[in-house]
Amino acid sequence: RYDINKSISPSMDICVSSNFERYLYHLAGDDPTTLSSWMKAFESTGQLTITGKKLEIAQADFLSARADTSMTLSTIKEYHEKHDYMLCPHSAVGVSAIQQLKEINHSTVCLATAHEAKFPDACSMAVKPLPTPPVELSSLKNMKTRSSRCPNDAK
Repeated sequence: RYDINKSISPSMDICVSSNFERYLYHLAGDDPTTLSSWMKAFESTGQLTITGKKLEIAQADFLSARADTSMTLSTIKEYHEKHDYMLCPHSAVGVSAIQQLKEINHSTVCLATAHEAKFPDACSMAVKPLPTPPVELSSLKNMKTRSSRCPNDAK
């Protein structure tokens, strides 16, 4: 694992995604023993080595791109100006990736991951003034925060 570099897209600031581990489980043929050996090797070496047919499947399943802060902000601004739509920083990373990979066509769908009003500091770096957030969301700022401590006793 590497140190995390914080960005304006905090949900992207992770080392090992639980969704990726779920993908690996399915890649392993839903075999928990194989997944466990892969994850133990990864934890001890920092590397995940998959070969043969499983590697071919994984390579066919994924494309990748990256979006730094300036690219993310540029995408937020572009979509706001062209489409009158505010992307949250996480959604903007995804949209930037499909643009970079030239994966936009008549069947491309990019799902928004969160409401942009949850990220006013980041979004205001790209768009000013920000759209008025929905009442349901803005009213949360004035509500009391509640929490409960639960014992870590899962069995």
